[in-house]
Amino acid sequence: MSDFENERDINEEIAENSDALVESGEMFTEEHSEKPAESGEIVSEENGEAMTEEVKADTEHTSFAEKSESGESAFTEFSGQSASQDEPHAGAVILTPKKHRKKKASGKAAAILAGAAVICCSVGFGMGAGGYLNKIGGITATSGSDVSLQYGEGAENTPIEYTTNFTSIKDVFDAVEDSIVNISIKVSTTNMWLETVEATGSGSGIIYKIDGDDVYIVTNNHVVENANTVSVSVTGEEQVNATLVGRDVQNDLAVIKVSKADLNAAGVSDVKAVEFVSEDTAEMGETVLAIGNALGDGKSITQGIISAKNKAVKIDNKNLTVIQTDAAVNPGNSGGALVNLDAKVIGINTAKIGGTVVEGTGYAIPSYIAVGIVNQIISNGTVERPYLGVVCFTITDSFKQMYNLDIDGIFVREVEQGSAAEKAGLIASDIITAANGTPVKSQEELQKIISASKVGDTLKIDYIRNGQEKKTVDVILENYNEKF
Repeated sequence: MSDFENERDINEEIAENSDALVESGEMFTEEHSEKPAESGEIVSEENGEAMTEEVKADTEHTSFAEKSESGESAFTEFSGQSASQDEPHAGAVILTPKKHRKKKASGKAAAILAGAAVICCSVGFGMGAGGYLNKIGGITATSGSDVSLQYGEGAENTPIEYTTNFTSIKDVFDAVEDSIVNISIKVSTTNMWLETVEATGSGSGIIYKIDGDDVYIVTNNHVVENANTVSVSVTGEEQVNATLVGRDVQNDLAVIKVSKADLNAAGVSDVKAVEFVSEDTAEMGETVLAIGNALGDGKSITQGIISAKNKAVKIDNKNLTVIQTDAAVNPGNSGGALVNLDAKVIGINTAKIGGTVVEGTGYAIPSYIAVGIVNQIISNGTVERPYLGVVCFTITDSFKQMYNLDIDGIFVREVEQGSAAEKAGLIASDIITAANGTPVKSQEELQKIISASKVGDTLKIDYIRNGQEKKTVDVILENYNEKF
């Protein structure tokens, strides 16, 4: 289990020779806690020509793949979803009058946008940050009728029509409030005097299923990873100990559980699960509510719309498919619910874009993606992710020229200790040229082969050592999620 990080920026590494942790995984997230940061893009236009400038954000979060200076975490099995690391994130479109338009984004604008970062929306070590985005607007309707949503006083825009059985946002909140829980964790950390001390963090969770005495709660993995203890509260008054059921690190999802009897003993008599939408029914412009333990101060609710759906982003070196919303998502909201006007969960809040110019950009893991993973975790205690365990990069023409090589393949920069690759005898500086008889000339090609395999399968790796010695080794793929 892991502890929360307040505000962490993540490097979006798109260098041509970026290192990658080669393994497979789906584009989703884990348990409670926070999330990363990625890159934004500035766009200027003249005569229909678009000019872009990448903006990179640093990060304090460390993953195995980040042991390499320019490494990136590469996972392949994305459940049919594909994430492009070149996807523009936190983009700001800057339009200027014709006479002032320039071909290049100004250095000043680029410098400002560079301050944008993806913030994991959990609170750790007693700290919190982030601002709220207030919306003018509301719901007026009779039960079962169309809801007219109109933002701004005197707005003349055509209202969005939406059918719901609830007459107000308050009614929607009342319907799901007791299914959203506050999560508290304790972790061991080292202070400035190198002493081991206990620190605290907070996040959110959603009651997913009740099976007899077991109450299953979904959250982000980053909320609970590395935690010594995890407890939940439904009302904000009680604290009930929780245990970890399992996690899917690559999708930042985790499942914890508490005893229904323990909740009842703590004074919580009405324990109920909330319904998760299991299909991709979200619509652009649809009104949504973000509910969670914002800033660790207890439950709060914010309103917004779906700004984008099925968006490919890279967060914390993980490729994710997310819903983007302008509903305020803040540290502590990680693992909380993004709810539609039918009081159903359509997403699990996980991260936000923060910065001086970026407003109203929060990310949630779509529930239709999460449901299958959560069910696997509850049934099996894990989600299988075939895993090799190497940090590597594609050999490019410039690399060949630099080192006088005439070999196509993947250069192994580092082999993770205890991994399947190390057990099979692979070492740093080996060059992988084929897997299961199929030539591989890029890390993406190797990822696809691993993704098509299963945990426990034998992967035959052809490689070259010392630039000339050809070798073959059998690697038994292991489960990435069992590392944690």
